[in-house]
Amino acid sequence: MWAAYAVLITLLPSVAVATAVADFPRPAHTEHAKLARWLVHSAAWGTISAWDATNHRPVGGVASVSDGPPDNATGRLFFYMTPMDESTQLVTSYPSCSLTIAEAQLQPHGCGDTDPEDPTCARITVIGRMRSLDTAAETDAAAKALFSRHAAMRRWPSDHGFTFFELQVEEVHMLDWYGGMHVIPASEYYAANLLPPSTTRVQQQQRGQPAQWQQQRRLRRALRGTGSTAH
Repeated sequence: MWAAYAVLITLLPSVAVATAVADFPRPAHTEHAKLARWLVHSAAWGTISAWDATNHRPVGGVASVSDGPPDNATGRLFFYMTPMDESTQLVTSYPSCSLTIAEAQLQPHGCGDTDPEDPTCARITVIGRMRSLDTAAETDAAAKALFSRHAAMRRWPSDHGFTFFELQVEEVHMLDWYGGMHVIPASEYYAANLLPPSTTRVQQQQRGQPAQWQQQRRLRRALRGTGSTAH
């Protein structure tokens, strides 16, 4: 307990807001792989779910994540973690794990006033295997991705054993609209490309967000009127 408290106190002075990503347009809900890639690139953090083999139970933990610099969405999921963290200990002993990201957590708009559990508020669970990176090329790529988005990481204690990790995607489970979950194979996830940021497109997207939320509310009301569960 005291070790964890010491880590927290040490890290507090270096807390900083993650660097904003470039405004890649949000893909349509029918473009599942692209929307998954958009969520990954837009998120600054996610929840890692790992298996505690000793106590035979799953354990969740928040971790900062980056798939590349703000203007470069690679789809690769990089982490910078210390062995003092329970999540690091668990994925080191049992690498199979998942990462959950919800559109509701994105700043500044998220899903507006739509409930985070509503199907139109997209969420993904990325399933794969976590591995530590050891080659110069891999650690350079991870450092560029993470430090460009989480500047405070550069000042984290050098004696805490922070190591670069990558979650190698096996499949992605997505819910982004009514009708149930979609399973996206790793090949489709990595092959998807996001449209480049465009000032005009971003302005159109931002103007269209309130209208999109209104449309979602109207559809939910209509579905409730028919008695449909919609999920």
